[in-house]
Amino acid sequence: MNHILSAIENGQTLGFLVNRTARMMSNTLRKAFLAAGYDVTPEQWGILSRLWQEDGISQQALANINFKDKTNINRLINGLEKRQLIVRMLDTADKRNKLIYLTPAGKSLRLKLLPIVKTVLEQATEDIDLQEQQLLESLLDKIYLNLNQIDEKEIVQTNDK
Repeated sequence: MNHILSAIENGQTLGFLVNRTARMMSNTLRKAFLAAGYDVTPEQWGILSRLWQEDGISQQALANINFKDKTNINRLINGLEKRQLIVRMLDTADKRNKLIYLTPAGKSLRLKLLPIVKTVLEQATEDIDLQEQQLLESLLDKIYLNLNQIDEKEIVQTNDK
């Protein structure tokens, strides 16, 4: 029997396994933040970590980088802004855009949250050597690129057969 068909029948498809792992990683990270006294969601962590790399990027760029739609990115930014971790400022070059900047409080969270994330990632990859981790990362990147190259027409044609 084909491996893919077997996985589908057993409910253990690659998509299921990746999604299950991502949700567990997210839940574990959320619990770790809360246990350390930080009310930060993994989604908010994604926004903050991007801003620590490049402060003052547009709301749309943050949405694209974090694979969020306009509604979700607005919700995340509103929450971070309400907690005074970021501020929105009009882009002087293009008044239609809002640029997102970290506040001093948002900047200071970096040194507090990074060790928590590092610990969770170390725990998640316990008993997985560096070569296996690098292989997994490479394979997931390949799958992402493969999926990114599929257009809607190819999906429809495949389903019509």
